[in-house]
Amino acid sequence: MRLGVEVAPVTRGTLREAIEAQGRVELGFGSAVCISAPFSGIVRHITRQEGDSVRRGDPLLELEAPELANWRGDGRKAAQLVQLRRAQMERFTSLKGLTISARTVDEAIAQWEQACLTQWIIQEKLNWVSRTAAQPEDDPSRTTQLGVGPRPMSASSQFLPPSEHSSGGDPLLSLHSPLDGRVLSCFVGPGQHVVAGQPLMTVGDPNQLMLTVWIRPEDVSRVRPGQQVIFQHSGHVTPDRGEVVAVSPLIDERTRLVAVWTTLDPAEKENHVGTAGRAEILIAEERDVIMVPESAIHWEGDCFVVFVRDLDFDQLPYKVFHVRKVRIGRKTWHGGQEMREILAGLLPGEVVATTRSFVLRGALLEERLGAGCAEHND
Repeated sequence: MRLGVEVAPVTRGTLREAIEAQGRVELGFGSAVCISAPFSGIVRHITRQEGDSVRRGDPLLELEAPELANWRGDGRKAAQLVQLRRAQMERFTSLKGLTISARTVDEAIAQWEQACLTQWIIQEKLNWVSRTAAQPEDDPSRTTQLGVGPRPMSASSQFLPPSEHSSGGDPLLSLHSPLDGRVLSCFVGPGQHVVAGQPLMTVGDPNQLMLTVWIRPEDVSRVRPGQQVIFQHSGHVTPDRGEVVAVSPLIDERTRLVAVWTTLDPAEKENHVGTAGRAEILIAEERDVIMVPESAIHWEGDCFVVFVRDLDFDQLPYKVFHVRKVRIGRKTWHGGQEMREILAGLLPGEVVATTRSFVLRGALLEERLGAGCAEHND
């Protein structure tokens, strides 16, 4: 047509009611761990670099910490004191009633138990270091109990003997990977001084990804776990899919939006952390719905109208479009374009003006289409 008006048929399709929002690919919950320095010290050696694959228990770096040397030295001294107090207790017990009074024996037992308690406290501190460093668990057979004595041991008398790391006050601490994955980032270098709590490395599994979708607070009540999510970004021609896992109970103070966490099917395609795109959370799906392109709908002040092509459009010497009042419903995306549900006023197979149909509306306002075309009784 000379006016450049394009047309499209009224069709039936599947209407998907969805919440549209921005989404971002992130590492899944528990799939990334930040390794921090348990003590202040100096980084002596880095075993794994950024991007390297690691298995659980692999060494990552070595830290020299004087405070750790003190703890290990205290553990060695505490172990020696336990042995000394036990020998004294056993000797006094054997002489009880002869040259040693019962009170002296009780004091020796109390001193031995106090020494055991002190060593247990120090060993618990060293065990905390091992857990923080994600070191492989020790052989359970190495856990023993000092059960030699004249009476049953109390709970305070049980302890773990110091490991080989705690002997001699060794200041070196090897930090290990807590999971299988890759070194995602490394924040320090050899010879660098670090303080307790400072991040050293981030280790994560890049195969365990999730999608965070930011929605408006008024849409939260419509979102439920298990709803399907479609994620589209420029890196993939076809969209990725997932399901809603949880909705955050908090509103972001900066954006005033609410986070929705969803799965991201790893079998679909390879995604990268930080990828952003458009996400749709499907709220409802209805089949066999009458719909037209959104560009065909016009507001006439008190109702919505479309321009319907005459049935004899190709045979007539002049081209006629009829104004038709319609009742519209929900909006959706179908076939790559924005569509609008038609509740009343159109039948499948009819042809309506779409792109540049505003030209016809302008002509209608100027009363150039004629009274016969402008009038229509439903």
